[in-house]
Amino acid sequence: MTERTIQNALWWHLHQRGHQLQCPNYEPKNWWNCDMFSVTKAGFMVEHEIKISRGDFRHDVNKDKLMTQPNGWRKPENKHDKLLLADENGPSRFFYVVPADLVKVEEVPEWAGLIYAHDLSKHEYEYKQRLGVTFSIAKDAPRLHSVKVAPAVLDHVRSVFYWRFWNERRRKK
Repeated sequence: MTERTIQNALWWHLHQRGHQLQCPNYEPKNWWNCDMFSVTKAGFMVEHEIKISRGDFRHDVNKDKLMTQPNGWRKPENKHDKLLLADENGPSRFFYVVPADLVKVEEVPEWAGLIYAHDLSKHEYEYKQRLGVTFSIAKDAPRLHSVKVAPAVLDHVRSVFYWRFWNERRRKK
């Protein structure tokens, strides 16, 4: 099971559950790149971070980035610290998505949820779903804050998706 396989199935899974917008590999302003960025029907941002190995999961704590401060200075900040503090630039809910049983619930930080991706057998794949992956929530993610996504952000995500679509079409000619 690859990150891309999980991403494709997760996009469809979120769409079926009523998320109004899903975008893989999107980086909101003043935040980190999201493996899957989505916006719920109610307008809240949800981030899904896909990990396909234990090492990748363990190293996630090291996500530092130079962030621009209101005074124009740039300083290094850590994503996990921002999630712990429920930074309003980040998601309202945050999930790790991993192959089934790769990570135990106890290993997941208090501010994160955990979703298991189950690889379907060939028979189940043909019978149940074309994407070959199903999901189960091992730990629900707590609400970190109640700030809705701004309309300008939604417009930006739609624009990014639009250009990705046309660039992909041009590339495949």
